[in-house]
Amino acid sequence: MRIMPIVRRVAGVLPLRSWLLVAGVLALVVALAWASGKGAEGERAKQDRTALKTERRASAARETAGVERSADVDRTRQLEKDLTDATAPFPDSRPSDRRVAFNCQRLRDDGVDTRTVSACVRLEARGKAEPVAR
Repeated sequence: MRIMPIVRRVAGVLPLRSWLLVAGVLALVVALAWASGKGAEGERAKQDRTALKTERRASAARETAGVERSADVDRTRQLEKDLTDATAPFPDSRPSDRRVAFNCQRLRDDGVDTRTVSACVRLEARGKAEPVAR
């Protein structure tokens, strides 16, 4: 047991008050180290809660945007269908006699000889060549 004499010799170097002071300082250092670790854990927990709250809000916003986007797509498709249905009865390729007469009159006003324009000749042959008011 050689350790005990060494401990007694070291213990005898300082008075009891000094040893109590050293023990108190060590206890304070340990307590502060423990508290700083707890503070860091608390800060991390707070950051985790904030991140979770932010992610919940972002998730709700993404879901709302998806629903709105879906509604917009449905509304757009309905508008396209309504437009197609509304324009379906109109002829695609042939302008009306009024439109042809209007365009022939514009050509005449610009000084073009409409006797060489086949649409104007056909319109005049049918007797519908009266100009349309602008």
